[in-house]
Amino acid sequence: MRNKIPKIVAHRGYAQCYPENSELAISAAFEAGACYVEIDIQCLKDNTVVIYHDANMQRVSNVDKNIMTLSKNDLQNYNAAEQIRFGNKFIDNKISLLSDMVAVLKKYKNGKILVELKDESLSQFGIERVVDNVYKDLKSVWSQIIVISYNMESLKYSRDNYGCDVAWVVTKWDDISHKLVTEFEPEMIVVNYKKINFEIDGLWQGPWQWVTYEVTDAELAMELSEKGVDMIESMDVGGLLLDSRLKLSSCEH
Repeated sequence: MRNKIPKIVAHRGYAQCYPENSELAISAAFEAGACYVEIDIQCLKDNTVVIYHDANMQRVSNVDKNIMTLSKNDLQNYNAAEQIRFGNKFIDNKISLLSDMVAVLKKYKNGKILVELKDESLSQFGIERVVDNVYKDLKSVWSQIIVISYNMESLKYSRDNYGCDVAWVVTKWDDISHKLVTEFEPEMIVVNYKKINFEIDGLWQGPWQWVTYEVTDAELAMELSEKGVDMIESMDVGGLLLDSRLKLSSCEH
């Protein structure tokens, strides 16, 4: 049994209580004690990078539009209020720019952000354009950035050209994925804990750290840690860090 306490990765910020991927949610996660925050990015047609999960804006912004067709000037016309969950509580919350994270990370100097490159933007604009724009926006805080993606080629490009740590999201728990990750050796592997076959083969051994999602229960977080998981990804970072054991792994900023 391990004595190590897992660190908490705030999934899209403190998304349990604030609109996901908003500067509000990200800052609240660091204030709650998160060491790591995961965010998602999409690219706009003018190379602006925004912090946004879905290509379609309906769920977050209440409009049936593809965000990749917008330019930076268009953003003033839309919010990121997640009205289905929050009603009008955050109606004035604007879509955050990736470049906004520079000020956030300079404030929370012990924090790191996992920037997930969304497949829609990678397909629409290409790996080089997306990654180059991400680096351009974040180069002054690059030591606090980890690039995450389902797309291994985008991670290879990020690591080879910009020297960053990378995290690969595993979609299938099989021999092919195991072989790929062994050859690539990312700094982190991210996986839905329900996909892991703990009883038969356990976690794949290697130099990487394991991040599992989506976990909102402290007991489950501790159980996963005992099985070798290093980090727990959760939308309820504040709730998890109320647990006296998990709080020991929180970060002061």
